Amino acid sequence: MNDRFKVTPAVFGLLIKDNNILLLRRANTGWLDGYYDPLAGHLEADESLHEGLLREVKEETGVDANPQDLKLVHIYQNHHAPARSYIGFVFVVSRWKGEPKLKNHKSAMI
Repeated sequence: MNDRFKVTPAVFGLLIKDNNILLLRRANTGWLDGYYDPLAGHLEADESLHEGLLREVKEETGVDANPQDLKLVHIYQNHHAPARSYIGFVFVVSRWKGEPKLKNHKSAMI
């Protein structure tokens, strides 16, 4: 009997304004520190994709967005670590309220 394939779902937010995408520089994580990344994170238990992304956007930048302002643009599968595969859901965030500010110790805003 085969084991069921297990994945960790992750969400990514591309906050785009005036043809610019907000990226964070990874720091203090031990994984690809110094590299640039969109807003991102893992889903929590019982969280929808939209709920997870809105939570991550708020936690990482302090801004608020609405589900209707999210557009799913890409889904990918990543096997970079054999013991932990990911399915990533990438969204464009077209509108938000507030000015993005760095809100965690895992990144540096550029």
